[in-house]
Amino acid sequence: MGSKGCCLCFFFLEGYFGQPDKNGKRQVFKLTGLSEKSPFRNKTFKSLEDKYQRKLRSSVLRAINIRQLTPTENSTSVFHIFERLNTGGTTLKPQEIRNAVFRGDIVNELKLMNANPQWQKILGLTKPDKNQKDVELVLRLFSLYRQWDEYEKPMKEYLNTQMKRNRSFNTPRASDFRQRFPVAVQLVVDGLGTKPFRPRRVINAAVLEAVMVTVLENASITPEQLRVGYEELMNDEAFIRTTGGATTDTRMVKDRLDLARRHFE
Repeated sequence: MGSKGCCLCFFFLEGYFGQPDKNGKRQVFKLTGLSEKSPFRNKTFKSLEDKYQRKLRSSVLRAINIRQLTPTENSTSVFHIFERLNTGGTTLKPQEIRNAVFRGDIVNELKLMNANPQWQKILGLTKPDKNQKDVELVLRLFSLYRQWDEYEKPMKEYLNTQMKRNRSFNTPRASDFRQRFPVAVQLVVDGLGTKPFRPRRVINAAVLEAVMVTVLENASITPEQLRVGYEELMNDEAFIRTTGGATTDTRMVKDRLDLARRHFE
């Protein structure tokens, strides 16, 4: 049984599902979704018969400990193994797997930045995405911030490596990004409103990435400069070509970031 299954068993024995919400409340863990004929339907652990409680308490939970021996500088293979084994129950998304495999201070830091109300408005969300796709976007911006010239595809592997390297989130670049992120978000709202980056009515992650990284790296950009530069950028055919198709190709990422920087300079 994997770590996810072990956690579920622990929660069931404890009587509550998951962690407390912001008000300190927790959801009572009942066995839902079972057949109406099942004797366990809608049961909590405490409401089970004594014989079933004893059986569960005496059961052995097995966990698989996976380690990457080589190469020693990264452990992204663990991510891929986790991803392949993650087929039962509710399938975890890439960022949820990263949070488990590369756990550290970076997990909470990304979530805190992602909770910024203005950032959520830019993404068109009323609350954080349940699969943490919005958190992954913050990670993507941080991963490219001041080092996008080092980017190599595939994007998923690049984000895995960055998450691994920055677990503690205590480098000068991490500290700088943490301070710049809310400022850049506010600048985008002031200059472009709360629904930018939608050339075709739906948000385009490539456009968002190019503009946000440029704004994050250049603290001198004003809301008016952003508005004018953005309008020029969205009329630049060369830039538009980099925001469709294979948007995470190495050349495409570097070209659109370079074009964005030129327009805003």
